[in-house]
Order: sequence, then C-alpha cells, then structure tokens
Amino acid sequence: MKSLKNIRGFTLIELLIVLAIASIVIGAVNSFFISNYKLFYRGNDQIILQDEVQKAMDEIIDKAMETEGVLSAKGKNNEDISNSSEEYEISSITFERSEGDLTIEYDDNSIYYKYNSQPRVKIAKHIDYLKIEPILENYKNCKGIRIVIEGSRGKAIVKVEDYVYFRNKEAVK
Repeated sequence: MKSLKNIRGFTLIELLIVLAIASIVIGAVNSFFISNYKLFYRGNDQIILQDEVQKAMDEIIDKAMETEGVLSAKGKNNEDISNSSEEYEISSITFERSEGDLTIEYDDNSIYYKYNSQPRVKIAKHIDYLKIEPILENYKNCKGIRIVIEGSRGKAIVKVEDYVYFRNKEAVK
C-alpha cells in the first residue's frame, strides 16, 4: 500500500497560476469574438439597409420613368409644393399616367406606391427621408426629378441619390 506522502499532485499556487493564465487567454479570445460578432451585425445592418434603400430607388425610378410627369407633390407637412422649384422632403408625389395616376408616399419610415385608388404597396422600410427636386423647372413642368433617399438601421446610415427623366413627357410648346 502506498503512503500519502509519495503521491505527487499540484500545489495550490500552481493551480492558481494556471487558472490566471487560462483566464487571460479566455478573456482575450472572448473579447476578439465579441468584437467580431458586433462587427458582423453592424456589417449585416449596412448590407440590409443598402439593399433596402437601393431597392426603393430602383422601384421609384422604374415606375416614375414611364409617367408623363408630376401631377402634384406634397411636402412633409402635406403642404402643396407642386409649383416650387426647390428640393423638399416629401410625404407624397403623384405622377400622371395614361393608365391612371401613380402616387409615391413616404409615411412612418417606409415608402409606398399605389395606382389610382388601389391599396398601397410597401417598397421599403427603415427610410429616414425621401427628398425630391425638379430638374430645371417647377414640379408640374419639369422633365425629370432628382431623388434622394436616406435610411438608417442600427448604426448604419445609407444615402442614395439619382435622377429620373420622364419618357412620356410631352414637349412644352
């Protein structure tokens, strides 16, 4: 039978040193993991938002390009801005079409479109503002508009700007 004096093990100090080293290594790995996790979700928010804002811009351009021009426009406080030639944040803009009018609306951080009195369809969410500016004239007489859309999600912010010219606009005589 062996005596207890001959059994070798780790001393308390050795165990504390190993525990301290392991804590430092685990802490470093953990902070690396957490920072990469946050970076991934921030990048993910940026990608989702960029897709959402670009999708809204593409939809608006595709639909507005085929119209005959701006029929009416309302600022963010629902004031009529149709005869203005300045950039405005808008709540809605209505385009004239031979098949029936098209309305683009900004409401509750989302952009919608609708034809005539049909129910509106959501194009995008996470939108902070929708701005438009007529090209060369006031809204009713312009040949196109400049569109600016800004959105945010988490800490990500995306701003997209583009121009649309009306293909079916009749020449003013």
